[in-house]
Amino acid sequence: MMRVTITLCSLLCLLSLSTAYPILKGRHNDTGSNPFSPHDPSDNVTGMPDRCTGEGFGAIMLDDRGVMHYFRGDSVWMGFQGPTQRINETFQGLTGPIDAAFRNHNHEHPLEHQRVYLFKGSQVWSYFEGKPVSGYPRPISEAFPGIPDDLDAAVECHKGECRTDSVLFFKGEKVYVYSPKEDPAVKQKTWTNLGPCTAGVRWMEKYFCFNGINFTRFDPVTGERLSPRPLDTRDYFVRCPGRGHAHTVRQNATLMSIKNRCSNRSFEAFSSDDNSKIYAFRGGILPFFRKSLSCFSRCLLLYRLSVRPNFLSSPDNKIFLVDLNTRKQSGEARTIIHSEVDSAMCNVHGLYIFHGPSYYHYKDVKELLAATKAPAPGSIATYFMDC
Repeated sequence: MMRVTITLCSLLCLLSLSTAYPILKGRHNDTGSNPFSPHDPSDNVTGMPDRCTGEGFGAIMLDDRGVMHYFRGDSVWMGFQGPTQRINETFQGLTGPIDAAFRNHNHEHPLEHQRVYLFKGSQVWSYFEGKPVSGYPRPISEAFPGIPDDLDAAVECHKGECRTDSVLFFKGEKVYVYSPKEDPAVKQKTWTNLGPCTAGVRWMEKYFCFNGINFTRFDPVTGERLSPRPLDTRDYFVRCPGRGHAHTVRQNATLMSIKNRCSNRSFEAFSSDDNSKIYAFRGGILPFFRKSLSCFSRCLLLYRLSVRPNFLSSPDNKIFLVDLNTRKQSGEARTIIHSEVDSAMCNVHGLYIFHGPSYYHYKDVKELLAATKAPAPGSIATYFMDC
C-alpha cells in the first residue's frame, strides 16, 4: 500500500509540474490584484482616455519605424509610455474604432514592404511613413480576397516563421491564413486552444494574442499556446503606475498575485504526500503547502482537457480512472458535470474538484459521476490556505 501511495503522489506531482495550464476568459480574478500602489483612474486629470484602465485594446501593431501602436476607440497610444492621441490626428482620414491592424512584411515587393494596414468594418486603410497610400481605403474583399469583414485581430507572419510571408486574420474562433504565394491563398483554421484574440502583434520574433487586457504567446503555425498563463498587458507592454516587471517586479500585479496564496488566482494542481501535507502548484514557483490531510491511494483522477492536457475547457467533460499498478486506463471515460477543471485531488475525506478560487467536494468518484448538480462551492483560500 505504501508503494501505491507513493506512486500516486509522485504521479500527481509530476503531472502538475510537467503541464502548463492557460487561464481562459471568464476565470476568476486571473489578472490578480496589486497591493503595491495600484493605478487609480481618478488620477487622470486630462479627460483623455487612459491606456492603463482594464479595457484592453482593439488593435495593436508596429509601424514602419518599429514603434508600437495601441488602438482603443478613437484613441491611439504610441510607444511604451506615449500620451493619448486621436487616431485622425495620426492617421489622416481615419477614425476609430479600429478592428485590426498589422505591418506588412514582404521583401520581394519593396513598395509593399513595411506598409501598415488598418481595418474597420468592411474597409482597409494603408499608410507608409505616416502618409496614406494611394488607392486606399478599399474594401477588404478587394485588397485581401477571401478575408471577411469586421475582423477581430490581425498579425503578420514572416517567412521562416510561417511557410511564406503571410497574415493571420482572426474573427471569432476562425483564423484566416492569408498567403498570396500559396494555392489556395486563404486557408481557414480553427484554433480552439488559443481562444479569441481582440488584438495580435509580432514582437521580437514572437507572436502574441491579446484578449482584453491579458495576452498570451502562441505558435503562428499551429495556434498552440506557448505561455503557461495569460499575463497583464500593463505589466509588460505599456508603462502604468504601480505596475511593471524586471527591476520593478514588486509592482507586477500578475507575478505578485501568483506568489500570493490568498490572491484568489486559480491553482494549476493540488497533491499531497505521505506526511499529510497538501501541495498547491501555481506558476512554476515553489509549491504552497498547507493542511494535514492524508494521501488517498485508490485511484488517480485525470481530467480530459480537449486535445492537449494544458487546455482548460473540454467540450466532452470526461474523466479517466487509471489503475496505478498497471498505469493503464481502467474502464471507459465517463462524463462529469464540470465543464472546466483546474485540478482534482483524492484523499481520505473524499474527492476535490478545483476551479478558479473555488473547490467542490464529493464523497467519492461515484458521487461525482452520479451528480446532476454541482455542490455548493467552497473557498480554496479560506479552507486550504488559511487566509
